[in-house]
Amino acid sequence: MNLTIEPPVLKVIRPFLDNPDRKFFTRELVSITGVSSTTLVKYLTYFENLRVLKHEKVGKTKFYSLTNTTFVRELKKAYALYLIESFGVGRFVYPGLISLAVIGSFASGDYDSMSDYDILVVGDKVDLSSVVFEFSEYIHRKVELVHFTLSEWERKKRRRDDFALAILANHVLVYGEEL
Repeated sequence: MNLTIEPPVLKVIRPFLDNPDRKFFTRELVSITGVSSTTLVKYLTYFENLRVLKHEKVGKTKFYSLTNTTFVRELKKAYALYLIESFGVGRFVYPGLISLAVIGSFASGDYDSMSDYDILVVGDKVDLSSVVFEFSEYIHRKVELVHFTLSEWERKKRRRDDFALAILANHVLVYGEEL
């Protein structure tokens, strides 16, 4: 299910979540979002009051950017889930899939404009390259897929492999059994 209709509040915050290290000015956001300047200013003020956004003035122009708060990191994690859910998690699901999780900087909420969107798949080996490509096109970002069979994953956990421990400490389960 591809959610193409977005409420204005999501349209306003989405450019910041897609480009968390970028600054935007009001007129640019009106053009990007298609939201009227009156509505846009209302939501920018709302997000500033929540300490999600901050602004700096350069001459008469206000430039808005995300803050670096715990709330914003959690919002970015929720956005990572929104991206895969709105694309359609079911498109990644196949017989033999055990777990599907977001890992890396999107799971921690520490991603930036250059970060890859990393996905862990535990289950039978199947070719997911076309779904990964479509998802990458959908989110306008490189997507990296890490795929382990159940026995490979269990072996990594048993051996306390550094990569497996990092995933266990920082992941967001999207589908299936807990890692």
